[in-house]
Amino acid sequence: MLPRVTLNHLYLYLDQATRDAIVASPFMRQEFAVLTVNTAAMDDGRQWTGA
Repeated sequence: MLPRVTLNHLYLYLDQATRDAIVASPFMRQEFAVLTVNTAAMDDGRQWTGA
């Protein structure tokens, strides 16, 4: 028998429409997993947002 494996983190690179749909989904945000949205800003003005 194989040992149990648990999933702790998952990183995905998604297109904007898919990301928006996941962020707007009550199931994804409240039941499926903890979902956070963060924006990283660099000193040179570049920034990106990820969920």
